[in-house]
Amino acid sequence: MALEDKMTQQKLIHKKSLKAFTLVELAIVLVIIGLIIGGVLAGQDLIRQAEISATVRQMQSFSTATATFRTKYNAFPGDMVYDLAASFGFNTTNMNGATGFRDGNYILTDNTGGYGAQGENLLFWRDLRDAQLISELTDAGAVDYSSITASNTTALNSYLPAAKLGRNNYFIVYGDTVTGMNYIQIARILGIAGSSYTSFAVGINSTQAYNIDLKLDDGRPNTGIVTAYIGTAPNNTPTTTSAGLCASATTNTATYISNISDAGVPTCSLKIRMD
Repeated sequence: MALEDKMTQQKLIHKKSLKAFTLVELAIVLVIIGLIIGGVLAGQDLIRQAEISATVRQMQSFSTATATFRTKYNAFPGDMVYDLAASFGFNTTNMNGATGFRDGNYILTDNTGGYGAQGENLLFWRDLRDAQLISELTDAGAVDYSSITASNTTALNSYLPAAKLGRNNYFIVYGDTVTGMNYIQIARILGIAGSSYTSFAVGINSTQAYNIDLKLDDGRPNTGIVTAYIGTAPNNTPTTTSAGLCASATTNTATYISNISDAGVPTCSLKIRMD
């Protein structure tokens, strides 16, 4: 074989080797990219599960704190009558015993008997903080709870505990004068103005709602102590779930929507009955 032919053959072999090596490299790179993407997605899922678990623990801690407060002071936090609250050093500014202003009826309301961001509905959290039973709130100082303004979430953190779910989800409380029960609700809120919550909206997707409900209750949106809502304001009677949004139907047998395309979109607000 001529020298020239041998050189040509060696070049062809070298080119084939380079081509094969390039394909192997490409395959390795693709595998690495796949592993990175898989790791990121798995990490995100772990973070979401951790947020859900942390939020459930918050709910459980609020329940324990409320029970401890009632045992220690023989009163419901936020609703403790004026004289008793004053004697223990709790906030009593303009809380004169009128409706929603420390009236002592064990039902949390604003001064209209409703769900607004005022009076007992905010004092509930303040009393638990001042009793050193919760740590979520920053110090609001000597404020008048008959009229509150919180123009942003930084200010809001003095009045409402932020949910570990993040994304501007907060816990609010209110009572129902018809049922005589008090409730905690998780919703997206950006501030308080005119004794109302501003930009009140659903802030939980159906998957998160289901997991929280399942850990605390029965995992169904329309039954038990945890129920799903789609209301846009707590100071109106909270709107029940409707088919195609947070829940599959409006019946007691309904389930949380499991459609993957909808699961990441906030469509739910959860309402939890207090014992």
